[in-house]
Amino acid sequence: MLEDLIIAEGQPDNYDLCGCRYIISGARLKHFSYLGSLDDGCCIINTPSLVGVAVDVFSCKSITLGRMRAYCTYKLLTGLKNIKLLSLSTETLQVLSHTEESTAHPLPLFDNLEKLIVCGKAVDFAGSGRMLMMILQHSPHLETLEFSWGIDFLANDDRIFVDPMPACFSTHLKKVIIRMFDERHVTKEELHVIKSLLLSAQGLKELRFSVCEINKTHFRDLISSLPAGLVRPGTNIYINGESVVA
Repeated sequence: MLEDLIIAEGQPDNYDLCGCRYIISGARLKHFSYLGSLDDGCCIINTPSLVGVAVDVFSCKSITLGRMRAYCTYKLLTGLKNIKLLSLSTETLQVLSHTEESTAHPLPLFDNLEKLIVCGKAVDFAGSGRMLMMILQHSPHLETLEFSWGIDFLANDDRIFVDPMPACFSTHLKKVIIRMFDERHVTKEELHVIKSLLLSAQGLKELRFSVCEINKTHFRDLISSLPAGLVRPGTNIYINGESVVA
């Protein structure tokens, strides 16, 4: 009868693993959230009603432990093929991307995924963002992409989207939400990511920003100064719920 399950674990005091593996099987389970180190492993099976999942796995400096967490995270994701909503922290993306396990264990195809939320902190497209692009490549029917704590891009290479381009960018992606709570002004690197999204997401209908109120006028001016033709006809841009003409 269980419909909602939340597992929250703290960072372990030591790394003496007990070797336990948790298996979750629930015919009526609809929502599942995990927060912790995932050192003991967790997999999901036989959950036909599962709709939304949130995963926040702690990153670590240990190479050996990092590989184990990457493997356990991949095993968890393989049971989420049919979900419609997935929330991943930037730490989880780091866990998936900073070890060689990222190539040894291919991602599953999230064929039914409609909304992806990236939370925790700003996404660095030169770092953990590369794993995000791989997840997008495996989400062909994604309609909404949300960055809960902003975006970043710290690299010399101007390319933020790897080849091949995620199929959802040209077919299904309709809404992108970017929340920027920092009081500083938007950097040129962040604006570069915004321009790249506008260029790449061919069917984009809504681009929504949530910014600190003291930066709203500055950000509105930046969006209004975007090059002509960058914003396709039919794409609506909103800042804190207010429509903006680019």
